[in-house]
Amino acid sequence: VLQLLMKNLGFARMLLMLRRDDRDAAYVAQIAGVGPEIVAAARDLEIPIREGDTFIADLMIDAKPAFVRDLDAAAPRMHPRMLDLARHANVT
Repeated sequence: VLQLLMKNLGFARMLLMLRRDDRDAAYVAQIAGVGPEIVAAARDLEIPIREGDTFIADLMIDAKPAFVRDLDAAAPRMHPRMLDLARHANVT
C-alpha cells in the first residue's frame, strides 16, 4: 500500500505509524523508500504519545493532519528519535 501511495502522491519515502493503546505510544508499522539501516532503526522506534507534545500526538489523539514543509522548522514539535530517523533518511 505504501508503494502505491508513494507512486500516486509523488513521495520518495513513506512511513505508517500505529498506536499502541496499552502503552500510549506510536510505533512504525511499515516504512518504504529507505535503505535497510533506516528500516532497522525504524523497527525499534517507539514514541510516547502525550497530548499537545508532538505532531505524532496531534495525529494519534486529535486526528489533526500535519503538513510539514521544512523539517528544521518542524523540529521543535518532533520527538527527538523521530527527528533523528528523519534526518538519517534524508528527509528535508
